[in-house]
Amino acid sequence: MKDICNLVSGACAIAAIAATAWGATRTPITTTQSALGIDIYSLFASPDSPGSVAIGVAEGTRTPTGGKTRYWNSHIDPGNGRVNQGTFSYQHFAASPEEADKKQIAKIHSFLSRLEKNAHSAGVRLNTFEIVAAADAFTQSEAAASDYLQNLINCRAQGKQGTEAVQCARVESFYEPSGRLNAPGLGNTRANVEADQRRRLEAIASAISPQSLFIHPAPGSTFTSGFYPCEQDRNCRIHPVWGTPEKHDGVDFANALGTPIRASQSGIVEIGETRCLDNSSPHREPRPFKASFQCGAGHGNHLSIHGEKYTSFYSHLDRILVSNGEFVDQGSAIATMGNSGASSGPHLHWGIREKAKLNWLDPQNFIAFDTSTEIYGRAK
Repeated sequence: MKDICNLVSGACAIAAIAATAWGATRTPITTTQSALGIDIYSLFASPDSPGSVAIGVAEGTRTPTGGKTRYWNSHIDPGNGRVNQGTFSYQHFAASPEEADKKQIAKIHSFLSRLEKNAHSAGVRLNTFEIVAAADAFTQSEAAASDYLQNLINCRAQGKQGTEAVQCARVESFYEPSGRLNAPGLGNTRANVEADQRRRLEAIASAISPQSLFIHPAPGSTFTSGFYPCEQDRNCRIHPVWGTPEKHDGVDFANALGTPIRASQSGIVEIGETRCLDNSSPHREPRPFKASFQCGAGHGNHLSIHGEKYTSFYSHLDRILVSNGEFVDQGSAIATMGNSGASSGPHLHWGIREKAKLNWLDPQNFIAFDTSTEIYGRAK
């Protein structure tokens, strides 16, 4: 959705205002939000919130851009013959599609509150996709969704990751303790259940915008430099170390040495460099000749996280807390802020690139932050 709210910024205040006007009642959901930086409520604040639309796409009642299909008003459930209404194909007596949406969102809020508490107790982190997939599973089958979290834990333990782990969890949720598959609407065959879950997850992925996939890697830090592609000597940045116009393929956040850095997305870790020293001593000699500035090709200690569509990049680190090839959950501590490589003070350089095209993207298109504190800006 082009107008999807950013899950870690004040942009969601717009969705919250709309939800208040719409009449939604907010259910307190706090632990996962504080751990991940994800405002779970904003996912399902109203029928037009990102999570709601994603489930609607899986149901066939909404389009990925938020539009309503002809099935939104009403349609017959092919599995049980009941009349379905609204975004979530609600079938429990509603006077209108609007009322149906309001009732189902209240139920989703209650479900997510329980899911959050159970995830916190189990020490499990859930990213945006996993949360929306859980709510979709609840919409499809409340009974099956009750086992979603434990099945996700089990599937992760089997070495499954990302979408594969979520699909595994959802398929296994249709099995009763006796081992019997309970999915009469899908013919009670595993092949049908797997195909249906794959279809629904692909629909959800098509509807969740990139803006909802990332969280701030260094919350509480100060923005000091923006994204400057420097094409044909235009839109360049004066490098704080070299003092020359250069491109800047990301954004910088400054804070104290050792500030925790967290994974802005889930994915596979690729370590770039770990042996660079800190540049804490004053830069007395001419900067171009300071050997430590060259360490890690100027990036200092750095790593990348490869998600399903995007790669996020973290550089000028102090300590790296993860291993090469390790799968990390969104929000996990991965490093501490440093002053290594071509760095003039403790900060994090954070970049995002699209895996298929290998082009660097402006992180401000993914999360919002106060840019008024910028120190190293555009070259004059």
